Formats: sequence, C-alpha cells, structure tokens
Amino acid sequence: MYLRTVLLLLGVLAIASAQGERKPIILRVNKPPEQYRNRDLLQAFCSFKNSMTKMSTVNSLTILRSETGKKADFIPIATITPKSKTSGLQLELSASGHINQGGESAAIAQYNEPNNGYCFYYKCLIEGTDKQGRQRSYSRTIQDVCKTDKAKTCCANLAEKISSITEEIENNAQASLDLGPKFLEAANKLASIDRVTYSVSSVYKDRVYIATRVDAPFNITTAGQECEDAGGYLVEIDDREEQDFVGAFGAQAGRIVLTGENDIETEGSFVHYQSKKPLPDLLWHRSNPDNYGPEPGEDCVNVFQSGLNDLKCNYRGKFMCEIPLF
Repeated sequence: MYLRTVLLLLGVLAIASAQGERKPIILRVNKPPEQYRNRDLLQAFCSFKNSMTKMSTVNSLTILRSETGKKADFIPIATITPKSKTSGLQLELSASGHINQGGESAAIAQYNEPNNGYCFYYKCLIEGTDKQGRQRSYSRTIQDVCKTDKAKTCCANLAEKISSITEEIENNAQASLDLGPKFLEAANKLASIDRVTYSVSSVYKDRVYIATRVDAPFNITTAGQECEDAGGYLVEIDDREEQDFVGAFGAQAGRIVLTGENDIETEGSFVHYQSKKPLPDLLWHRSNPDNYGPEPGEDCVNVFQSGLNDLKCNYRGKFMCEIPLF
C-alpha cells in the first residue's frame, strides 16, 4: 500500500528521472480514503518541468477550479510564486510548493470543499517567459470525481477516465490514492528536497535516495550531517536487492558516489555510519575491500553497479543519502 502511494507522490511532485515522466505538467485532484470522507477533504497537486518547454523562467504556478470547465469560470485556488504562496478561495485551504527555475516546480493545495454535488474542473496554469523575454503560458485541465449520487450522471465512468490519463511514473505502475497523515508527511518531505543540490531516485521500499550533484572531497561527518538535515542519513545498504537499486541510481548520479559504510573505528570491520550495523560481506565488488595504498588506507566506501569498493575517506566525488518516507 505505502509503496504504491509513494509512487503516486513521485508522479505528483515530478521527481521522475529522465526515464520516467515525459509530460511537462502533472495535475491530480485526490480524495481521502474512506475514513476521511466526512471531512470533505480534497488535495490538488500540480507539477511543471520547464526544461521540457520553451519557458526559461517560471513566474507563477496556479491551481484553479470551475464548475463548467469554461475558461472564464475558473477561479484560483492557490498560487505559488518564487517569493510567496497565496490562496484564492475561503475553503480552509493550506498551500505549499516551490518554484525551481532549474527545471521542476510544484504546488500542493489541501482544503475542505462543501459537498454540493457538482463536478468540478481543475486547471494547472503556469506563466513565465522564454529566453527572449517573451511571455509564455502552459496549462492542463482535468475533471474531479463527483461527490453525490445526484451528480453521477454528469460523471459516468469518470474514475476510469481519470485513471486512463494518469501519467506513467518511473516504473510505469498505476498508483493508489491515500491522503492519510503519513501521505501528507511524505509529500512534504519530498517537496522539501533541494533538487538543485541533489538528484533524486525513484522509490524503493518506502524511501528515496538522493545524491549530491557536485564532486567535492568527501568528509563523512559533514556528509552525515547534510543527510540528516535533508531528513535522512548516509545510505545504508543492507542486502543485494538494495545494492542493485542503489548501484543503478549511483551510476546515473556520477562516477564516484560515496556511501556511509566505513571501518574507521576498527580496521577490516565495515559498519554503517548511522546505525553502526555491520556491512554484509556479499555486497563487495570483486576483490574488495583491499585497503589499497599507504596509511591510513581505504576506510570509506563508494558504490558501483556491481558492488561496493573501499577508498580513501577524503576521495573527491559525490555522496548519497537515504530518505525514509514513512
């Protein structure tokens, strides 16, 4: 359940890799699970990749709704700009999001909507400029699921239609909807990741992995603190399945990507940086660890697709964090 839920999060928040989502705008209007129905809770998501369009600067990202679907009838629910966020309707609304001129922007609006039986249309509107300073705008519109039996006639088979336009995300899976507290917490955690500083993986067992984008001399203490600030810890690889996933992501992130495993305290006994649990021997690449070179030897670890390799703790490269979502 949680894995399928987080897959939806990735589609919603547009953190798909180049092999995933191929459309510039993703728009969802999600209803809560059965136990939340009496609250009339709705949550609208919109994300935009300006790197897939001619827009170079995003000025605003707005979520709107309309009872008719006509252009003149759309009313703003929430607007995100580079410096602020605003709400347009008095619906006990909370809004959050970010504008990222580097390629990905997102907005999330959560609010209580009166159960009036209408079939609403929702639009995501992005406005900005291209490299020549000319005004550009992009939009996408979907129709919400009706909320009362009286309105079902105008929304026949609508759930199936919405499902058919659900964009494929990293693993091309259909995702379930779950708007419980844990979902919201995971959404906020994903939205808070600085995608200028980090590249972000797809989801693996209710977690994501992030890797720094810039090569720098590794410092395990500093890296551990940065991972903690991002909501996680230096990656801890526990089995071959996780090694395969992390290795593939690491290969996309850079040539040398360091992890948290080390034998700084006891030579030859590699442990995870955060949990101090021992590292399984079956994860090593070829003849590693070999502690090659002069003292103090190779006390830290980087990840290859084929396994782990020991190297010096001040080696220049990127590093990877593990971010639990639940």
